[in-house]
Amino acid sequence: MLDAFTLWLAFNAIGEVPPLWALFVSFAIASMVATIGPISVGLGTFEAASVGMLSLLGVSVEAALAGTLLLRELTFRLPMLPGIWLARREIRRSQPNRTDMRTWTNLLPILALGQACFVSQSTGPCKSTVDCRANLPT
Repeated sequence: MLDAFTLWLAFNAIGEVPPLWALFVSFAIASMVATIGPISVGLGTFEAASVGMLSLLGVSVEAALAGTLLLRELTFRLPMLPGIWLARREIRRSQPNRTDMRTWTNLLPILALGQACFVSQSTGPCKSTVDCRANLPT
């Protein structure tokens, strides 16, 4: 019912206002065709059925197409905006701070040296001229 009212608002925006009952009937038929159709979310089948029904009920094809496409924009794209905003906020919140990343990159050489010393100690005495323990920070 609210989507049919949204269709009525879309027609108000373009300047041609058919009767509310005609919009409700065309929306109901178009929704049924979109549900039965093989395409996900009724993309294309909803628009075709809506424009066809509206033209049968006395609305010009141009106004029917403009109103239907405006409805689809309002019902598909407009709800995405808060979702995009929320998703970006969550992604930013889950990423580590830049100071944390600097600390991590400063630790990489120390961790690599520690790993090299661990491997050399597990395979036997260190045969290099550099003492591994001397290079580790205290």
